[in-house]
Parts: sequence; C-alpha cells; structure tokens
Amino acid sequence: MFLLWYCQTMAAKKPARQKPDAERSILRRKADGDRREAIMKVLATEEERAAFQAAADAAGMSLSTWLRHVAIRESKTEGGEPH
Repeated sequence: MFLLWYCQTMAAKKPARQKPDAERSILRRKADGDRREAIMKVLATEEERAAFQAAADAAGMSLSTWLRHVAIRESKTEGGEPH
C-alpha cells in the first residue's frame, strides 16, 4: 500500500522529461505512393502466428513487414505483380 502511495506521489511531483527542440524527432509523412494504408486481417492459428513471428524476428523485421515481404515475393513467383 505504501509503495502505491509513494509511486503516485512521486509521479505527481516529477514533471515528464521533455527533449530539447533539437532532439525532438521530426515526423515526416510518406509520399502518397509510398504510404501503406490498407489494413488486412489474416486468420492464423496460434502456432502459425508463433512461427511467423519467429521467422520475422530471425529476419530482423516486424511481423507486418515480414508478411508483406513474403506475400510480395510469392505473388511475383506466381506471375503476378503487386500494385
């Protein structure tokens, strides 16, 4: 109980650290052709999701990026060209 009170008290007293203007990251919007705005849902079993995540981790990519790369590669081998 004391720990909860102490954390709440310290959080209330300590202002959030703000980065100086020079350190703030500048958010830039991608060009229209480069933006990925379509959201797709993919159904998978938990085992499949875990296998996909492990492969993405091994490739050093996020799961979304890895799935997109695999889908693009497979669509090219099937004769299709991604848009």
